[in-house]
Amino acid sequence: MKEINARKGSGIIYISFEGRDYAILESKWPDFVQAYRRGEAKKFLEENRVEKTLHGLRKLWEELGREIE
Repeated sequence: MKEINARKGSGIIYISFEGRDYAILESKWPDFVQAYRRGEAKKFLEENRVEKTLHGLRKLWEELGREIE
C-alpha cells in the first residue's frame, strides 16, 4: 500500500498521495477509503478534487492562471 498523509480543515481533507497534493470534500472521505482499498485512489482523487467541484475556487484558480486538468 502507498503512503497517504491527510489532514482535515473546514470541511475539506487535504491529501498528499504519490507526490501530489489533493483536496477533497470531507463528505467524500468514505468513498475515498473504498477507492483506496480497490487500488483506485489516484483516479478517485483526480476526479473528486475540490477545485473541480467548487465553482468559486475553480474560477479563482483560473483567474490566477493556474491550469486545471
